[in-house]
Amino acid sequence: MGGIGTFFSLLWVQANVGIGTASPSARLHVVNHSSLAEVLRVANSSGSVSLVVTESGRVGIATATPVEALHIQGNFQLEGDFRPGGNPGLPGQVLMSQGAATPTWQHLPTGAWRCHVVETWSSGGGTNGWSGAGVTSCSPDVALLGGHNQCGNGCNLSKTFTGLPPHTQVMVEVAWWAIDSLNQRQNNHDRVRLRLDNTAVAVGIPTTVSTSVSPLLVVSNTSHCGVTELIDRGPFWLTARMPHSSSSLKIDVENLSNVPANRGSIGLAMVRIWLR
Repeated sequence: MGGIGTFFSLLWVQANVGIGTASPSARLHVVNHSSLAEVLRVANSSGSVSLVVTESGRVGIATATPVEALHIQGNFQLEGDFRPGGNPGLPGQVLMSQGAATPTWQHLPTGAWRCHVVETWSSGGGTNGWSGAGVTSCSPDVALLGGHNQCGNGCNLSKTFTGLPPHTQVMVEVAWWAIDSLNQRQNNHDRVRLRLDNTAVAVGIPTTVSTSVSPLLVVSNTSHCGVTELIDRGPFWLTARMPHSSSSLKIDVENLSNVPANRGSIGLAMVRIWLR
């Protein structure tokens, strides 16, 4: 009996199995001679597809209609390295897309600034979590946080951003508008102050000031947001940077003018947060 068992064991190890071919060239060789699009289909006990090999050479795992050479429906877990183009990359590199070509491993530039948030407002929209004023729809093209009769002297536009990724420096850019009579006096510059985490980091004024002998006005009918007799000017940019590593950042933009909201206001058009 031992001799017969050894014979069948050797036959099993050395034989190739062919399906659709009389001369299999591998342990399992399958040839599709039918009109079916699938060469091989494996299903589980409930009849759902576990594995499909199509006539065109595509492999589907948990999908019967693979659209690429390998199509996996579900999660993919990799225990070894990933080698696009046969290259496993180097420690510290990230994989960068090359469009339709093979992705490549690259080092990120040292000390590069990355834009984390671009905050804008839309006509008829909400404040996006900012406090201190509402949103003014000035024209089809201009929407401001604040604006006419919204953010006069003592007004503070504020928001705390959370969930910032790891960084060592922060830079904030604020695009703001001067509305109505704000800073339209020759000798009295109305100021805007930027505070980051309750620390004053920058102060700005409009770059154009009235030269009129009248104490108040630059007369214009090109007012986007306020009364038509007084020109609205902007956007002006207020920028500051500071060392920072916290995952949260509080931004305050304060109106330091001496005029009430119905005579002169500020409005924010955009706030950008950059991390380094």
